[in-house]
Amino acid sequence: MVEQHSAVLAKIHTCIQEAAPETYARHEFRHPTPASLPGMLMCTDLRDTVLCMIDGEYAAAFIDQSLAIKDGPARSVVMTAVGGTQIRMRKFPTERLSGGKGGERLRVVAQPIAPMLEQASLFEDTQLTIDEMVEMVEATAPYDLYVLWWPDIETGHLGGAALAAVSNIDDPKLVQVYAVEPLPDPVSMPKADPTAAAEPALKPGSAEPESTASTGSEPEPLDDFDRPGGDYQSTAEDDPTLT
Repeated sequence: MVEQHSAVLAKIHTCIQEAAPETYARHEFRHPTPASLPGMLMCTDLRDTVLCMIDGEYAAAFIDQSLAIKDGPARSVVMTAVGGTQIRMRKFPTERLSGGKGGERLRVVAQPIAPMLEQASLFEDTQLTIDEMVEMVEATAPYDLYVLWWPDIETGHLGGAALAAVSNIDDPKLVQVYAVEPLPDPVSMPKADPTAAAEPALKPGSAEPESTASTGSEPEPLDDFDRPGGDYQSTAEDDPTLT
């Protein structure tokens, strides 16, 4: 699946890579270190930044891709393939914290090898690919597909990103990551010029910008002193002394 959507996933990787330090920098005044930025705030802000990039400076690069990308509930990133398969973007779930707040977070992958689940380190040589996992557990282990990312908590940059098959991602006690495949390397994409839209159009055959002033074809709205029939007249409603 990573190979099938490699072009658009590489572009997504680029957006996440750029969004991570931008997000940390945006909150640096209140949260001076990456470890001090609350995870929920980081995740929501990063997703919003990625969506703004896809709709903004990188919009041209995401035209006619194998995955259609839109925003979903809670500003989630939803990628949909032609056949209807959906992929969402989330932060890699972690467990086994060590060293208190800001300590090491382990990303554990549970390989579904019957009759038991075998733990494996992320990207270990024995790690299943997404396609291998689908063939093995599709009938017995319900899962959803996610682009999972994780930060480098020391630098505030992106630590990595992968396509993963995950179950129960919203339940810390039950979540299982069954298989991961690293996203294709980030690629260079041309950015739209933000000043291009602001340049005034030129009149045909003229070097002067076309005026955007009113042509006078539309009448100005009337105020209270321009009512038909002459000057504004006080009424009892306006002036109690007239009653």
